[in-house]
Amino acid sequence: MTIGLLIAATVSDLRSFKVKNLYIIIGFSFGLFFFINSRSYQSFEKILFWLSGMILPILLLWLLFRYKVIGAGDIKLFSVIGGLYGPHFVIRHMILALFCGALLSIIHFIRRKDFRYRLSYFMSFISRQNSVKQILFEPIPYYKKDADGYSAVIPFTLSILAGYILCYLKVWQRV
Repeated sequence: MTIGLLIAATVSDLRSFKVKNLYIIIGFSFGLFFFINSRSYQSFEKILFWLSGMILPILLLWLLFRYKVIGAGDIKLFSVIGGLYGPHFVIRHMILALFCGALLSIIHFIRRKDFRYRLSYFMSFISRQNSVKQILFEPIPYYKKDADGYSAVIPFTLSILAGYILCYLKVWQRV
């Protein structure tokens, strides 16, 4: 079920650079159904486990969202995974997805012969971050759709899908 949902979300992201909320609603519905069906709601620990799996991605990826490095649909997709598999799985999944995303970005920019420019753009972005107040409350977006267009965008759901497959196959245990 999860792999089908991730494939559908990836196709949506590749076509429109957005993850349809329909896929998020379906994912949360399945998560809630499995949670209630397993009678996990009768234990406070299980409720905490389920909720933490869903809330953790929001807390950990909030800053990346504020800087427009990652989209809201990507975070919601991680929350669906966290609700289905729990906080430990979703943390591993996010780490693997971020590595996959970095690799895809490097490949994308090398193929476009844009690597030096994007590296320079990133370093300039980092140097503009002056204070903790600015970082947390007044972020300067890394990506501006109007100025940058979609040429520099890598649909992150590809990385989420790859990270899920690697996490599900327990690749981190073999490294």
